[in-house]
Amino acid sequence: MSKIIRLIITLLIVVIIIYIILSNPYFLVGTPYCLFICTNPNFENNIIQPNLFFEQQYISEIFPKGNEIISKEITKIQKIPDTESKLDEIFRWEMNDWHNPNWELGSFDNYNNSLNYFSYKKNVTKIRANDFFDFRFYRQQTPNGKFYGDDPYWIAFNKVGACRELSNLFAYMAQQSGIQSRTVQTINHQWVEVKVNGEWKYYDPWCAVEHGYYNLTDGNLTFKSKWYNYPEYFRDNCNGTASFIFYNEIVPNPLATQVYSISYLIHDIKKS
Repeated sequence: MSKIIRLIITLLIVVIIIYIILSNPYFLVGTPYCLFICTNPNFENNIIQPNLFFEQQYISEIFPKGNEIISKEITKIQKIPDTESKLDEIFRWEMNDWHNPNWELGSFDNYNNSLNYFSYKKNVTKIRANDFFDFRFYRQQTPNGKFYGDDPYWIAFNKVGACRELSNLFAYMAQQSGIQSRTVQTINHQWVEVKVNGEWKYYDPWCAVEHGYYNLTDGNLTFKSKWYNYPEYFRDNCNGTASFIFYNEIVPNPLATQVYSISYLIHDIKKS
């Protein structure tokens, strides 16, 4: 490779980096360069201070209370003899007092004028971390480095979020109840899989409400087969775009959702 080509490639990379920085000033929060890019005079205060506040809240209240809430529910679930009834209990428990910004438009705002936290009706115990900041400085993380949106104690305490939070909490509760489970993550969605009687099935709490199969106020499971079923039914019941990303179990599998694509094909052949 000639020196000119290397120089061009280097300049191109530099231009791309500069463009990313200029178009995403949040990326520089907490660095000396923020002084030159972050034009909002309250920029750092609206990100750093809320993070410091919730770091302390997590240690002093959110984790202890979240752990208590989860432990109490696990004790209840362990008394249930069969797997299907355990899953029903986890689902009803999780959906009770759950709030999703997309289901309750107008009920959420930036908590205390922060940029990185949303609150439900200004309630400090109903908070969702803004995942825009997941891969930037001053991320919203537990002391162990886990994003709040993935942390079961944060989620159980706040009961706020969308498919990410719903699936992470459900999968954790299933695992703690002795049911093998994992999450499936795609470009635009995340859901749960549970292993029942040696077979993997999808379980999508978000789908239950998003598609009108479940009413948060009555606990009726009449249409449970829509959000809990074999992979071949996932496309028609919940989400048609199961793009290839990975299972979040022990080792990420980049071809995980091929199972869904193949099952759709088999399903369509059976129907034809």
